[in-house]
Amino acid sequence: MKSPQKRDQDTVNGYCIMFEGLFNSLGNDIIGMTTIVPLFLASIGAQLSQIGSLSTIQSVMATLVPLVAGGAVAAAANKRKMSMLINGFSRSSFLLIPLGLVLGLNPRSELALFFVVIIFFYLLQPVTGLIWSYLLGACVPNEKRGKLLGTLFGLSGLITFASSTIIKGIRSSSLEESMQYAVIFTLGGIIMASSVFFFIPLRERRQTAAPVRVGFKDYLRELVSCFGNRLFCRLMLANAFSSVSVIINTFYFIYAQNRLGLSSEKISNLIIVQTLGLMAGGFITGNISEKFGIKRTLQLIECLELAVPIMGLLAAKSTPYLFAAATVFSIGFIKSGNSGFQAYLLEIIPTEKSVFHIVARNLVLLPFSFSGVLVGALIARYSNTPAFFLQLVMASMAMVMVCTLKLNVYKK
Repeated sequence: MKSPQKRDQDTVNGYCIMFEGLFNSLGNDIIGMTTIVPLFLASIGAQLSQIGSLSTIQSVMATLVPLVAGGAVAAAANKRKMSMLINGFSRSSFLLIPLGLVLGLNPRSELALFFVVIIFFYLLQPVTGLIWSYLLGACVPNEKRGKLLGTLFGLSGLITFASSTIIKGIRSSSLEESMQYAVIFTLGGIIMASSVFFFIPLRERRQTAAPVRVGFKDYLRELVSCFGNRLFCRLMLANAFSSVSVIINTFYFIYAQNRLGLSSEKISNLIIVQTLGLMAGGFITGNISEKFGIKRTLQLIECLELAVPIMGLLAAKSTPYLFAAATVFSIGFIKSGNSGFQAYLLEIIPTEKSVFHIVARNLVLLPFSFSGVLVGALIARYSNTPAFFLQLVMASMAMVMVCTLKLNVYKK
């Protein structure tokens, strides 16, 4: 039985991890990489190719940086302080953007400053993301991890509503356009930077083997050794098939608008319904993980992934709006529950080996992340129907692999 001090520290750790993630999410939502940032760049004369390059930069950094920096993260003696230091610099760097606006930099200089900041940010965030996943495993008990991630996703829905309200208020104010962007970047930067303070009381739950510095060849050997774990391999297959199925979901709103012929007002309502699904999914899957095990959460998610293409096909036959609403709610629910793959990975891997397995997981999923291009071409050439059948196949294979996973249930 755990001592009261141990239980108290576990509770503190859970709140530290959750609120660090929530404040980071709120700051990111306010800055809006896919909403406010493109509008800001267009206002200072950026070309469409420059705006489009942001997603490319992010994807490249997210893939390469963990591979290169994984060994250094694994060898770090104090990963908590490492995360605080890197996040403190990278997240507060966004404050340079409003500083440039206040100082009246010309558009070309402001654009250059923005890209310096964003490249710096994208270069460092994959490292802290890797550390965050490690600390989730090292600081939060196995039986609490699923619920924490679910709650985090559930609250992120509320954060989406909150950030939208904040942005709407700033954008409708009487401030000049440049000052509106200055306020947005200042507020987002401060909230993101302040997230690091939640790691101050964070403590690892147990002492693990002392970090050992390894050469790059030894680091690669550690990555390869990850695939000697059969349970890890089955989990990766399930995760890979599921990821393709989830990527197909990204085309659903286009399908609802073009094929189902839903109005702009109904599409806007569907976006709200999806956010409600995200919130419900977070809280429900979190409780399922805690009471019945993370495997049960993954099985529920795969059942919904099977239901999505079926409802998509039925929507073209009758009551399209009703089926579309049920589909997007399920899509939001699935997005929350997919965090179960990460939680299950941390559950089956020793803490001191988690960094290597997280990097190995990223490498496995990388090729499947490009399936969106192929799916888009498939839909453009034919229709959504073959994509729905592909989704059925992928979700079925994911379900089969999930059923082969070991069930871990923790009694209180």
